[in-house]
Amino acid sequence: MNITDVKVRLSPPGSSFLGIAAITVDNELQINDIKIYPAKGSDIRIVFPNNQITKQHNKRNIVPLTHRTWVQIKAIIKKEYNKQKTAIKF
Repeated sequence: MNITDVKVRLSPPGSSFLGIAAITVDNELQINDIKIYPAKGSDIRIVFPNNQITKQHNKRNIVPLTHRTWVQIKAIIKKEYNKQKTAIKF
């Protein structure tokens, strides 16, 4: 799996999350509305989009199946988030 594109839109100051990300996988699949939250230190926490039906059943719509995939997605989003954050100062 190759993440071929990543976009991050920063949230305004005072928002409960840091931004919203979208990734493209292998130029064939796009995942939008990945929320970026602060975590310990300078780390981030990502939350994939979910809908009301899956929330009621304690499930997720989009789930990386391996830890390696989760880490890869988080790392590329964090890199783009940091790039956007340093480029735009509020």
